[in-house]
Amino acid sequence: MTGFRLAELRASGRLCTFLLAFSAALLAAPCHATALRRTHPSSSSSSSSRGGVASLAALRGAATRSDPILVDFYVFLGTDGDATNVAPRASTNIGGFDNTTGFYRLCSERCPVFTHVHEAGFTSPVMRFCGCIAELLVEDLSHDFGALEPEATFALGDYTEIAAGQDFFDVTDGHGLLHDLLSAAPDSTHYRRPGRLAVWVSNHINGHTEGTMLAGTTLLDQPLYTDSPGPGVLLVGDVSRAGRRLSHETGHVVGFHHVAGPAVDYTYNHPGCPAGTNFVPWHTMSKPSCEMNIMGSWYDGPYCCPSFLQLGHGSTIACLPNSATSLQTPYCCGSSCTHVCPAELPGFTFATQEHGTILTNILRCWLHLRGTAAPPNVPYGGVFFAGFGGNATSGWNNSVMECSDGVAELGSCTWRTAPTLRAHS
Repeated sequence: MTGFRLAELRASGRLCTFLLAFSAALLAAPCHATALRRTHPSSSSSSSSRGGVASLAALRGAATRSDPILVDFYVFLGTDGDATNVAPRASTNIGGFDNTTGFYRLCSERCPVFTHVHEAGFTSPVMRFCGCIAELLVEDLSHDFGALEPEATFALGDYTEIAAGQDFFDVTDGHGLLHDLLSAAPDSTHYRRPGRLAVWVSNHINGHTEGTMLAGTTLLDQPLYTDSPGPGVLLVGDVSRAGRRLSHETGHVVGFHHVAGPAVDYTYNHPGCPAGTNFVPWHTMSKPSCEMNIMGSWYDGPYCCPSFLQLGHGSTIACLPNSATSLQTPYCCGSSCTHVCPAELPGFTFATQEHGTILTNILRCWLHLRGTAAPPNVPYGGVFFAGFGGNATSGWNNSVMECSDGVAELGSCTWRTAPTLRAHS
């Protein structure tokens, strides 16, 4: 399988993550009292207080299915080196597609930027997350999901900066914080409002093992029911635009599993949707391709699989030399590889040949359910678990499934106790 693979699973799961290798010590700093700074996306200097929080009924609003889905950003502030009360670091990547349309190229004049001097004496720019990046992320959601269904549109809702403490800025337990955020009551500063997508942004999110970090984590299959809290995604601030991390995590929200990796026991199942979209059996990629799906890829790259990954099951088709000591990408591993795809990777899309129809049907069901009442068998905060193996209730009242996935290696899926939901009025 390709070294650029985004998602591989040992088993099916409910809590889906990107796991990125990362070696950096967490910054120790005292916690701050909770404070808010809500800004218009085009400005990072104005501020206002949230004030009183409306009841759940008032928060629902009057959005219709034809309106764009609002995306609220809750950006956690913290201490970064000598700087206090600052937003998370953002991506300064200028490689590949990001050289022309990346966050740094398009937002460096609107987001705070400073120069970091490294111990070796060289310098590099550092940019803070700001409303400009949120705008582009939402623009990408409309573009990516619009490739499947033109009616799937998104718009920036609220952009709020929150000083909730260093534990929200540099996160030692990403899954624990996600559970806390999903459990928040309506009077919380970072509540996931009904009918809207909440994106919580942190500076660093620890993975399960030392030296790793999560780029994004969420729950699979979260409809936009009118009487339940909206879906939520926990995202690290320095994701690149080309990597489409928020689109990937929002894909999980919609009900998309990973498309690459071992077979998973998953069926998207919502009886309230129209025929053809209410029951969608899932399958992973049957062979490598020259496309890069946002939900995972098995790219038929021109380079041979490194010997330490091939395990005697390689293709007999000619490929460019590769080795563990002089690794070249993109490579392809597996007997199905033909190594016919170019070395320059294409952009990510949901609308790939093998999975475009499946993802479109699931998305249409998700859009159909928008603004409807949640069925009685929704055990966890708006997440409908009927899709997993076709069983809506067994085992789900007290547990959720977590999956942690590496960029190039298999992850693991484990059961976790579901967080306790707060009372909603």
